[in-house]
Amino acid sequence: MSQFLLDVGVNVFEVMAIMTLMLATFRFSLKGYIPHVFIAAAVMAQSSYLMRFVFELDSITPLVMLGWFFIFAWLIFRIHPFYALLMVVTSYLIYLTIQSMILLLLRTGLDMEQITGSFLNVKLIQVAGSAITISIAYGMLRKRIGFSFVPDRSVEKVAVTGVNLVLLLISLIACFFISGVAYIFINYTFLYSTLSTLFLLSVMLLVFLAFRKEL
Repeated sequence: MSQFLLDVGVNVFEVMAIMTLMLATFRFSLKGYIPHVFIAAAVMAQSSYLMRFVFELDSITPLVMLGWFFIFAWLIFRIHPFYALLMVVTSYLIYLTIQSMILLLLRTGLDMEQITGSFLNVKLIQVAGSAITISIAYGMLRKRIGFSFVPDRSVEKVAVTGVNLVLLLISLIACFFISGVAYIFINYTFLYSTLSTLFLLSVMLLVFLAFRKEL
């Protein structure tokens, strides 16, 4: 029972952090979405626990969580599917980059087995990544830093051409990229440094294209 409460509690915090970052990055007011964020976090945290500890499907859990993020952004936050996918992928990649940087920092003095061998250690890494993510989101909200081209309604015509087409293709590729994270982490930990670099490059590319879209 204690493991369930710890896992779900940390995962709720993690989902809230990612969603807060998502809203902050695209200049959405957090106040109007607080109940939605709490509901989404509770549902997704329990789904994550079931996927990993009951069904033992660790490798596909990131893809399922990505799907949940998209569904909530689209149907609950009422954001157009095109923009919902862009927002979810961007915030998810930023969070994974932060978490990867924490792991790389820890690996300067410890090996991966020492870092992730304990359930408590893994949860502490999640808490640290989530806290940093929320701090970044809070700073962006205070400084009003972010992109404002995403409309807060789902009924919006989007021409899938030019920058929009490139953003869509990168977002779709990123979905497969994110879904492979757990498999690589579990089976090929020596590739994690390369993966972290790819996270950072993907975020930089998406931000660059979003900036062009903003202009």
